[in-house]
Amino acid sequence: LKPPVPLERAPRSPFRRAASLTTPPSAMAASWFKGLSETAKAGFDSASAAVTERVETAKEGKRLLDAGGEVAANAILAKKSSLDAVALEQKVCGQLTDVIAALEKAEQQLRASSVAPDVDGITAKDTFGGLADSYGARAKKLKEALSLLEGAEKLGVPSVSAAEKDAITFQQVQGGVQVATAKTREGVGAVSAAA
Repeated sequence: LKPPVPLERAPRSPFRRAASLTTPPSAMAASWFKGLSETAKAGFDSASAAVTERVETAKEGKRLLDAGGEVAANAILAKKSSLDAVALEQKVCGQLTDVIAALEKAEQQLRASSVAPDVDGITAKDTFGGLADSYGARAKKLKEALSLLEGAEKLGVPSVSAAEKDAITFQQVQGGVQVATAKTREGVGAVSAAA
């Protein structure tokens, strides 16, 4: 193997020769830093605008609650309750599907094991057939219930603007603070009573 040729003695490629003749390294670096700076500034400006917009939306949510008083607070609470109820109903329907599948699997396994030869140490095998029957019956009832739910009209939810979402969050935070304050007062009261 030949030792590598030092870069200063290496023959210049046409590309290296052309680049070195047209743009000095300091100018290339300055151009690169300028481009980097412009990209960073554009990113910062974009992030700054997004934060400003977000803060304004949050302020709008607070103003909505302040200006509307109890009526607005109740309407926001109704929207939140609606969103929660529909989300929970969808979750439960999904879980019912999982429960049905689990019951059917257990039923099949219990039936298969109930007719298999006995094994020392396996207890209550004589109950497997009855358990399989009850699991199958429950799975059937749950399928019927799920079929009724899936056949019913889908639940709708009210539209919620960005300001209303912030008002919901503000109410939740405010409610959490009120609960924490009440619990603190209870604790202080209990300590005072014990003293």
